[in-house]
Amino acid sequence: LFRSLTRESNPSNPFGLRGSKIIFDNGIYKMWYFCVYSQGVGSIWYAESTDGISWKTIGSSSVLSKGEPGTWDDYSISVSAVIKENNLYKMYYLGYHKGNNLVYMYVNDVWHTGLATSTDGIHWSKNINPIIYGTGYVNMNITDIVKKDNIYYAYFVYSLTQSTDNNTRIGVATSSDGINWDLHKIMSPTLKWEGSSVTSPTVILDEGVFKMVYVN
Repeated sequence: LFRSLTRESNPSNPFGLRGSKIIFDNGIYKMWYFCVYSQGVGSIWYAESTDGISWKTIGSSSVLSKGEPGTWDDYSISVSAVIKENNLYKMYYLGYHKGNNLVYMYVNDVWHTGLATSTDGIHWSKNINPIIYGTGYVNMNITDIVKKDNIYYAYFVYSLTQSTDNNTRIGVATSSDGINWDLHKIMSPTLKWEGSSVTSPTVILDEGVFKMVYVN
């Protein structure tokens, strides 16, 4: 197993790295990834590669960080999806506000999805408000976005209950502008090997056909 990025190679010395999103742009693989620190606080960093194997973190600080105290993303953020359109990068990310001061990641706290834009992939400007609101334990965790016929399709995972049982499902949000979304439930476990949960959809558009890889 070849480790292309490690926590030791990141200037901020995080507890770990996770949740990378990669696009191939102008001959360069570009990665935005999540660094996690004490108590689950996270920020988003940027790395580049010429071969998709060996990566170098660009810069000495994160490219997107949690919001100011009192904002909807003031505790932690993590990257969900990154796309590029008309020389503008669009990053969809999860933001978290910890509503219970005594319990880390309290079960009723809510993750929302926000949008940030950039002309270079490094300097980002956030929308003030979330574009998709989580509700209770149903936190819209977007894992991939594709566009067909001027419609955005954002695939996400959601939970059915507040328990820790495996009970996730896959949905898709559709939008004509990438900001206002309609939510649709599209996939539940129906095959024996899927058990009680389907999750982590990755989707591409291949010659007009949507193709999804997912796990149970």
